[in-house]
Amino acid sequence: MAKHIAVFHKEFLELILSGEKTVDSRFSKLKSLPFGRIKQGDEILMKESGGPIRGITYAKQVKFFDNLTPSKIKQIFEKNPKIKATEEFFEAKKNSNYATLIFLENTKAVTPYKIEKKDRRAWISIDSTQRS
Repeated sequence: MAKHIAVFHKEFLELILSGEKTVDSRFSKLKSLPFGRIKQGDEILMKESGGPIRGITYAKQVKFFDNLTPSKIKQIFEKNPKIKATEEFFEAKKNSNYATLIFLENTKAVTPYKIEKKDRRAWISIDSTQRS
């Protein structure tokens, strides 16, 4: 089992911690983490953007998509309402080439704690063989 640190805007993190949002989606033009790296059962530490680690969750299921088009992306959102995507989010992501959907389980809040992170990466994968 690998561990990951995922950075979330506060409003999305709150939705995940409340149980309303149970699917995390990561869309990108270039192949980037967590695409192809996260697996079922992996642990995800949830960090608030500019803030502390606030929760922990696990990947119940993972789906990867490539060669995306705006219509394929719209289908992904329509088939997965627990992404809780807004129209603004769709507009920002509609030209992505890659997507990772992570279905979350056993999500819980933790006493907030800070970690040393000074870069702008939204996802960090940590396992015994490689750091990204």
